[in-house]
Amino acid sequence: MNRHSLLLALAVVGTTVFVAPGGPARAVAPGATVVRTGRFTVTVPERRTDVAAIELAVAERFSGARVVGRRRILGRHGPSVTLVFSMPPAQHFGKQVDVAKLLRSVGRKVKGDCSEVLAKWAKGKPVNLPIFESDWNERSVRTQEAMTRTTAIAAQEQAMGRGQIVAVLDGGFDLSHEMLAGRTAPGYDALDDDDDAQDLGNGVNDDADLELPENVATDRMVGHGTFVASIVLAAAPAVTILPIRVLNDEGWGTDIAIASGITYAVEHGARVINMSLVLPDATPIVRDAVRAAMEAGVVIVTPSGSTDDGWENDPFLARRSICVGATDDADVIAPWSLMGAYVQVFAPGVEVAGALGGPVPDSYGRWSGVSFAVPFLSAGAAMLRERHPTDWSPQYIRDRLLLPSAPIRNAAGVHVLWRGRVDMLRSVSSN
Repeated sequence: MNRHSLLLALAVVGTTVFVAPGGPARAVAPGATVVRTGRFTVTVPERRTDVAAIELAVAERFSGARVVGRRRILGRHGPSVTLVFSMPPAQHFGKQVDVAKLLRSVGRKVKGDCSEVLAKWAKGKPVNLPIFESDWNERSVRTQEAMTRTTAIAAQEQAMGRGQIVAVLDGGFDLSHEMLAGRTAPGYDALDDDDDAQDLGNGVNDDADLELPENVATDRMVGHGTFVASIVLAAAPAVTILPIRVLNDEGWGTDIAIASGITYAVEHGARVINMSLVLPDATPIVRDAVRAAMEAGVVIVTPSGSTDDGWENDPFLARRSICVGATDDADVIAPWSLMGAYVQVFAPGVEVAGALGGPVPDSYGRWSGVSFAVPFLSAGAAMLRERHPTDWSPQYIRDRLLLPSAPIRNAAGVHVLWRGRVDMLRSVSSN
């Protein structure tokens, strides 16, 4: 049994009691497997959703489990429905029972999929905290060096993203910020399954148990979605932002939130999806949602990740998106930006200027992270979608944005071949 399976078998199926790698496992009686309060999902095609029959099948394996949520997820073969079950506390199973195997057996019984829900799954983490600049404003964001360096300002003479909806799957949205107000579509909270994407934090570090001591910071994601959206708007001023909350105020989310967020974006007209986050691996419902989005002609843009996370374990999403790394104002790759084979292009991500909001309304500042390189490519994709609404595939738009561009160097000063910093004017011009 691998480490993940061992933690699952000893400690948890699901949300509220996820044990992080290296975390403590509670002692159990010899020969017993203990499953504490948590959640798991059952996913079946929408056309044959029979909640009563599914509940009956689940009850045969997990007495007392009940449905606490329901999500519609797009898939390659049509929409599916994911039911979220809450596990009753302190269930005990026989000797050497593999809980994950039990879940799979439930899935087979209902001719669908059944898996655990991990509360702390997707991760969106900047490499530092933002630095507020009290005398900055919207003009500071629009005219910053990064906009000139990526040729975003020059590209605006060719296209500005008119008629395009860019979905920002993120967290920490301040939708009342002056730079976003009036430029967003009605949003969605994929964590709480409601229409309120706003998140200004709660003043409590809810996820300190999953953080390294040096990374613990209360509400560290507040302002993150605002910042990302403001960069998209600065580079492609005519787009409409569709805010979708998939990360909480500490920067953690779930695979079901990602999948339902992608579904919401596709069904509400988004042609570009900005996902400034990483996943440890892409679960089946995420994979299905990504494939459905691509088949619908939606361009997905993701970050490479930083040195303590990224796509090395499962590059499924990175290979089906425009995967972006971060450079500084001298076109040198940031020391914390990953640069594996799946990283296709780079953009500024060091001390980028953007809107913050949150506790300080209508505030602005500087922030560093691969998250903030991603929106430059999302803006470029929206510009190309304006010029080619339906005749260019997501793959072709990606290839256009990867046209030979400005050379970049690593920290040792060596030029990196076959990759460069995006040149939006060159990508958007001609054709």
